[in-house]
Amino acid sequence: MIAALVSVPSLAACTGDEQGQRPTPAPVTPKPLADGPAELRGFYGQQVRWGPCDGYASTDLGERVLRVANGLQCTRLKVPLDYDEPDGPTVDVALLRQPARGPGKRIGSLLVNPGGPGASGVEAAAALTLSPAMKELAARFDIVGFDPRGVGASRPQVKCYTPAERDADRADDVEVAGTKAAAAAAERQARAFARKCAQRTKYGKQFLQTLGSKDVARDMDVMRSALGDAKLTYLGYSYGTRIGYTYAEQFPDKVRAMVLDGALDPTQDVVDSLVKQGAGFGRAFTEFAR
Repeated sequence: MIAALVSVPSLAACTGDEQGQRPTPAPVTPKPLADGPAELRGFYGQQVRWGPCDGYASTDLGERVLRVANGLQCTRLKVPLDYDEPDGPTVDVALLRQPARGPGKRIGSLLVNPGGPGASGVEAAAALTLSPAMKELAARFDIVGFDPRGVGASRPQVKCYTPAERDADRADDVEVAGTKAAAAAAERQARAFARKCAQRTKYGKQFLQTLGSKDVARDMDVMRSALGDAKLTYLGYSYGTRIGYTYAEQFPDKVRAMVLDGALDPTQDVVDSLVKQGAGFGRAFTEFAR
């Protein structure tokens, strides 16, 4: 991921300001813009309260990265569980930032998502702040990562299989691919998995129905406003590119600049994408095995 950042400093070029020679500025917490729909003003206008990042890592590696990186701050923003019912239950989306370091005038926030889907943007942003390739961007932008709703440090988390159940599920995958028996077995496993998720996740099926890219993009617009940015500056990798162009489709007048690296084909559905990905893995394996 870090190797791909050779092209990222172009984001900072989307401004007419020249970098000056200033000392590292004190962190800035802009006022929220509260520029969303009337029924969502309470979410768009919430005040961000940054604090320590203890407990925000989702993996052992992420915990080490958060410990090593300097100047990190974390928080959780409230968003509606269901945007069609803004007065209903809420969920919390985890954010991490490294405030702009200077020199030069701060431009705003650079929102980062590594894809997955479901990978931790909190951990990815922390790792990016350690990269020399981010030096120019980190001078002018707050580097902000987020864990999409339902995963990582966001709350509630989607909970499905226990580790033992996951191992048993994988061990049961013995049918020959492409056969009717394999299709039937895959469907049984998928249904069992979905039932467990609905049973063990807070808000159950209602929450699971709001985990798609469209709701994540709407969460991003709440983040944009709460972070005080009139327009979004975004860096997305892999599945994070789908989130990026989904945001651009829903909020075309709220995009300042985007870098979409390793972009998914927006014309492909999930099945077609997985089939072509599998074929690509097969070709890669053949090349490596020669």
